[in-house]
Amino acid sequence: MHNDFDNAAKEILNLSDQAIIPFLNANFSASHPPDARIVRTNTEYRLPSRSQKGRPGSKTIIADTVFLVGENSRYHIEIQLDRRAGMALRMFRYDAAEALEHPFNENGIETVSFPKSLVIYLEPAAGAPDHELLRIRFPDGFCYEYRTPVIKLTELSVEGLLERHMVIFAPLYILKLRKKTKKARTEKEREKLAAELREIYREIGEALGREKEDENLSEVDGDKVLGMTEVLHREVYGEYNEFEEEAMDFSSLRVIEKLHEEMEDVKRSREEERRSREEAVSRTAELEQSREEERQRLRDTARNILRLGLSVEQVTQATGLPRETVQTLAAQL
Repeated sequence: MHNDFDNAAKEILNLSDQAIIPFLNANFSASHPPDARIVRTNTEYRLPSRSQKGRPGSKTIIADTVFLVGENSRYHIEIQLDRRAGMALRMFRYDAAEALEHPFNENGIETVSFPKSLVIYLEPAAGAPDHELLRIRFPDGFCYEYRTPVIKLTELSVEGLLERHMVIFAPLYILKLRKKTKKARTEKEREKLAAELREIYREIGEALGREKEDENLSEVDGDKVLGMTEVLHREVYGEYNEFEEEAMDFSSLRVIEKLHEEMEDVKRSREEERRSREEAVSRTAELEQSREEERQRLRDTARNILRLGLSVEQVTQATGLPRETVQTLAAQL
């Protein structure tokens, strides 16, 4: 895969757990809680091999990303620009190596567990299958078909990205029109494609906003996605005048930033309301305390007057306290 796309893919898979958990849940039918902890495990494995001269040796294979969620849920993601022969065998090698790295004992039997795997193709050829399939024959005659699900990214709609919580892959999704743009021969054809891409950016901006609103995307992650999208836009379409950034109106992608501002305004408004309520409660408490201190002062004055021998009626008139209160004080004396 092209280095720029490869780096973007790694950046996306290294976004925060807040963004990755919904993606894993949606694409592996999992139900991890939003606060589940993700560990990105080592993906470098040494496998036995033979040289061209038949000498035994080993070679290193490196998978794109393996996630460990919780105690024992492992997920292996590979992102490829297009489909190549041998991908099914390649995925099996990765998954077998990952399983052998983490053997465990189950009811007294040594056991290995393969990770759940997924291949994401960015620009698959027409007719690419929905699964990579490897047939494994065992010595006892048993035959097993090892299937790895495939997602063809640029064949999805933006709404499809949202359903799969894959809007974070927007920087790679813009490859959707690259082949058509390369084939375009006239300025009019390119202008039509540029208009289509502008509409895609508008939809992506709205989708990012919805993910943020649903708390599946943080402000930091959203900024990273937007930044990578703009960088790869220049890489993919920079040579065409019709796709200049000024003409593309990237402000449509900034819907998420507008949402951030609106959310911040709401937070500030709520904070001000909270402070106002607290200040009102505090003022009420202070007023009540002042009133209680005044009542206590009057009660003390009434006691002193009662000690001088004045009647309940006289003390009531002098202090303004209720007659019942003065009678209670007199009884206490």
